[in-house]
Amino acid sequence: MKPLVKLLLATLALAWFGQTVQAQPDESYAKRWTQTTRFLAEKGDPQSQFVLGCCYYYGKGMATNYDEAIKWISKAAEGSNAMAQCALGYCYYRGLHVAKNYKEAEKLIRQAADQNFALAQYLLGSSYIYGQVFPQNYTEGVKLLQKAAAQNNPEAQSYLGWLYSTGKGVPKDDALAFEWIKKAATQNNADAQDLLGCIYILGKGVATNMEEGVRWLRKAAEQNNAAAQDSLGMSYFTGNGVLKDYSEAVKWYSKAAEQNNADAQFYLGLCLAAGKGTTKDYAEAYKWILLSSGQDNQKAKEYISELVREMPLEKIPEGLRRANDWIEHHIKSESNPPPAWLK
Repeated sequence: MKPLVKLLLATLALAWFGQTVQAQPDESYAKRWTQTTRFLAEKGDPQSQFVLGCCYYYGKGMATNYDEAIKWISKAAEGSNAMAQCALGYCYYRGLHVAKNYKEAEKLIRQAADQNFALAQYLLGSSYIYGQVFPQNYTEGVKLLQKAAAQNNPEAQSYLGWLYSTGKGVPKDDALAFEWIKKAATQNNADAQDLLGCIYILGKGVATNMEEGVRWLRKAAEQNNAAAQDSLGMSYFTGNGVLKDYSEAVKWYSKAAEQNNADAQFYLGLCLAAGKGTTKDYAEAYKWILLSSGQDNQKAKEYISELVREMPLEKIPEGLRRANDWIEHHIKSESNPPPAWLK
């Protein structure tokens, strides 16, 4: 099992507020609401200052203005508003409308974590364990994750469970891994659902149950979790926990492959080369095998010479062109992808 920790794709608490305001029925509501918020913010209320900063950030009730957004969020952070500290710390981490500054990011997120803000505890704890953004510190990282998990933060529960399943930073304990991962999975955390599916299939800390494993994998896969989609594809390909169905296998492999999952790219290439669950297409098979081997997938690297011997030679340039087109569209177009705090 691998950790598939996805942090937030927007700016933490800013995203939370943006979703709240965007859910309101009309723009006039936001405008009236922000007038009241501005009044309170100017009176020095940290919560209102944070919310006003979010309004500027998302352009709700006023024109988008990132300078004003950062100004008001900074005021809220200075007033010890934990959400503002966490959000501003993330902005410093990413360099979002402020100069990138990892030390400032760590300081601000730490301030929020010290106020028992679960999201900050998760972010800081996971980052300490990762050790490539902030200094690696397993002891402190696990402590922060445990605090966040105890507050029912599903991301922290999922990651803490993964640590127990691998023995990284904590004694290996399959029973505790199962307990924490299941808590997160029941909160609809897709990464935890993927991990829980694997736990049931492998029988780690719980009796093996293929059907239950597939059920959890499907929940995660339907949330577009690439690892779960790959595993669900394998279940359909082998008939473990479900009736064997090559068409369904190709369907799920395709979804994961499009998300650059190297394992799924390899198996999708195999299906296309053999015509299993789909029309045989050597050029498309070569494309996916190339993409998978380019990610250092050993199975793909070993298979590619066999595929070249089997396929018509005129299909090779077409497969190469398709692979290059895919890279151009899916990789190079991501000029500002969300950061990976963890691998």
